[in-house]
Amino acid sequence: VAQQSGKTDQKASNWCESSESGHHPSRRACFQALVQRRTCQPLAAQRPRKTSQDLAAMNPADQQRRMLEMQHKIRNDAQQQQHYLGEFADWNRDIAKKDKERRAAPTDLPPVRGGMRVGVRNSAAKSDAGAAQHRKQSAKAPGAHVYDKGYKKWEQFDADNYDIDEEATTVVEEVPADARPLAEPENPEEAQRRLGNEKFSKGDYEGAVRSYSLCLGLKARNHVALSNRAMAYLKQNQYNNAEADCDTALSYEPDHFKSLQRRATARHALGKHRAAAQDVMRALRIEPASKALLAQQQRILAALRSAAADAPFVSVRAAEASS
Repeated sequence: VAQQSGKTDQKASNWCESSESGHHPSRRACFQALVQRRTCQPLAAQRPRKTSQDLAAMNPADQQRRMLEMQHKIRNDAQQQQHYLGEFADWNRDIAKKDKERRAAPTDLPPVRGGMRVGVRNSAAKSDAGAAQHRKQSAKAPGAHVYDKGYKKWEQFDADNYDIDEEATTVVEEVPADARPLAEPENPEEAQRRLGNEKFSKGDYEGAVRSYSLCLGLKARNHVALSNRAMAYLKQNQYNNAEADCDTALSYEPDHFKSLQRRATARHALGKHRAAAQDVMRALRIEPASKALLAQQQRILAALRSAAADAPFVSVRAAEASS
């Protein structure tokens, strides 16, 4: 047995001396582990952490490479953290904006003037009151005979009209002027359009554009909202956006008067005087007596004449036909 154990130890020593034991920390530790029949731990579990002294003892090139890797990792971590914080700030601003628009949306409805409320009143309460009064009268006259009153009531009994008092009767009551009507909730598309009109009247043209855009998000083929947003763009001197909205509105409703008038204004500001004059002519066919449109036509024609006068004169000689 000892001889066999010695052969085994010799084989283990030869194996440790070979290249197959490269993943062990030391050949002596590997040999001792095999001799004592213990499991040899891998290198990753026994590898110690590098300290500052180990880094100082490294090759200068490796040390510089390690420092650059650390700086690169720190920079990437900072950029990722900044990116996450930026996304969180954008999300927070969007939530605050939506909450502000929701609070600014009108919720109160105007009262209905001269309204009438139709209700149903049951006559059971009246019957109970009549029965109580009858009991009081009976208590006041204890000497009267019950059967005498019963005969008199039976003689006055009307079988045809017996069920009238027990049925429900319809009563019409006036409603106060400040009472809130029971109306269906307003269409959200129409609510956004009205909100845009209110913001436009207050001079908040950017807010009006946002409200009209929300309205168009609910219903894209809304030529009125498109024309109103074009007017808000005109107030901000965004003539290209105004012309684009008018083009879309006129594709849905070709004879929309306000869209033609506003597109003429946008094209006139962009220097497209001929196209603006054509829009004015189309609008005049719809409302020929519009003073504002006639004044706009005069301004556009004056701009056309001025542009023609300022244009350079170029002489063109006709080429003679060769015989």
